[in-house]
Amino acid sequence: MAMTSADLATRMALIDPEAGETAAIENFAEAYRLYTIGAECNMILVVIAALSLGKTAMISALSGMSAAGAAAGKMQTSINSFWAATIPTGWPTNVGFVVQSGTMAGLQATFDSNTTGSKSKTDSIAAFALDFHNATSSAGGTCTFPGPVVAPII
Repeated sequence: MAMTSADLATRMALIDPEAGETAAIENFAEAYRLYTIGAECNMILVVIAALSLGKTAMISALSGMSAAGAAAGKMQTSINSFWAATIPTGWPTNVGFVVQSGTMAGLQATFDSNTTGSKSKTDSIAAFALDFHNATSSAGGTCTFPGPVVAPII
């Protein structure tokens, strides 16, 4: 099953924003891990056991994200960290992963829009999930296989 922003948004909506940074990071990383279970690249499904490695890397990358102005950069780094840790065993023949540049700018714009108070919590989560999804899948994230064959993660 391909990844969808709606699936990520549904998982994110279950996160308690009052639980503190450590719990929020853990819960977000788990939501992202579950979201990526159906990921495929070059018509090859990801090895599910490898996603736990990505989750651990994502948690490390997100540490300190509540500092002023840090969230968008930490989020982009966390995507790269997740896949860098996942790919060697998730797609053993894969040799690389790229997140499109501009992801952080898109996330920052979404954060700014979400904090103006003009969006509902549901709409804010959906916008964030769409940015994260676009950074990961289709034109946003690609894998490179020997050949070279560059394929989108879907």
